[in-house]
Amino acid sequence: MWIVTGLCLLLAIGLSWAALDAPGVWLKIRFDRGHGLKIGDGVMYRGIEVGHVGKLTLRPELDGVDVRVLLDREAERIAREGSRFWIVRPQVGVQGISGLETAIGSKYLSVIPGESDKREHSFIGLETPPPEGADRGGIEIVLRGDDRWGVNPGSPLSWRGMEVGQVLGCSLSPDARHVDTRVRIDERYRTLLSPNSKFWVTSGIQMDLGMTGLKMSAESLSTIARGGIAFITPASSDLDETVQPGDVFVLHRKVDDDWIASASGINRFNVAPPSLVRVRASWKERFYGLPRLRDLSAWAIAMSDRDTSASAGAVLMLPSDLVRARDHAIEGSYRFVLSVDEKETPLTIDAATQTNAGVARIAVDSGLVSESLITRKRFRDTREMEDVFAVSSRTGGRRDASSDDRMLITEMIGREQLTVQDEQTWRVLDTALSTEVWNGAAVLSAADEQIVGMLIVGETSTTIARLPMAGI
Repeated sequence: MWIVTGLCLLLAIGLSWAALDAPGVWLKIRFDRGHGLKIGDGVMYRGIEVGHVGKLTLRPELDGVDVRVLLDREAERIAREGSRFWIVRPQVGVQGISGLETAIGSKYLSVIPGESDKREHSFIGLETPPPEGADRGGIEIVLRGDDRWGVNPGSPLSWRGMEVGQVLGCSLSPDARHVDTRVRIDERYRTLLSPNSKFWVTSGIQMDLGMTGLKMSAESLSTIARGGIAFITPASSDLDETVQPGDVFVLHRKVDDDWIASASGINRFNVAPPSLVRVRASWKERFYGLPRLRDLSAWAIAMSDRDTSASAGAVLMLPSDLVRARDHAIEGSYRFVLSVDEKETPLTIDAATQTNAGVARIAVDSGLVSESLITRKRFRDTREMEDVFAVSSRTGGRRDASSDDRMLITEMIGREQLTVQDEQTWRVLDTALSTEVWNGAAVLSAADEQIVGMLIVGETSTTIARLPMAGI
């Protein structure tokens, strides 16, 4: 009996130990100064607390402090090589005011996770926050000019007024005759850069006194306060030549009008963007007892049910709102049509129609969408959030998007604008998009231009429904 009792005790201890939640992951971060950090202060990532400060000690050499941090189990992937930590505190500069909430509240640590898969538990903290958008990746190059010209770390790098990167820092050149300005171009805009790209300073106000009077111009209020740099790629550039990290370009004081005049369009797509088709649902529903006519339109992706376009059938993928509208329609009033070349073809919505993660899948005859048919090879499953862009199209004064004069439009969505809503859906943050233009647009990876999802624009939110091959 004593042996049985002992075995039961050991089993109970083992089960109790297995039931206990792991405390998390301990990290050690070295800082030169503590800046008022206290035990219990949080570690924040993407606006939520993912850990807390567990211990603070002065280093034996008195040259800094060691901060022991306990990460939550769900955030243990932050403990990898390349992660950057810094203490958030009030800072005022030409870049603006940051960390103001810590002026009267507690300090906290912020982090940008590294890209490496190698585990790491000891880090050296940053004394100043990294430039905004430092987690977007990209290519770092050097611009060499005769002066600093008011450019500061954090100043924007722009292409035709659109911010496509940032200034990282300024220093003297090795011979002290020039100023080297390090800039980063975001990965999503890397294709704009070529070895012949021209860079110039946009900071300050430019004045021109002539016979017609005094003319004043400036890029933006931001560049007046922070300084800024712009660049353009002339049409004569060979876009097949690649730029390597660390390459040195000349930074000019002023723009040459010939650079702008000679610049031509740059095809940012290595693969032809997918051609979408237009679908529309119309129905009648009762509103306070009275029937009213409703209609809803969206883009749809036509996919071949085989790996090649030579197929007898096709699958039409579209926002499921158009299909669900049938449930609210007065019996016999629901109508669903496919618009191709200004011709409307009624389609039947039956029990075989599948809906999942906001996307409906309808089997159609491939002959109806032969010009827009996309093979399975163009689709790729992804679970990690990444930089993407939505592809839609409008036409010059015409509503049909199947004619030759259709115009592609794109909306860049960085991974910092995404958050996980559920297993198959990402939510898009701080982006206002029109339902008429963007609902059902194809979502392409910025890395390889494969289709990874569909944009679903609702009344209250915008999401990206992933299109895993298992679900297609």
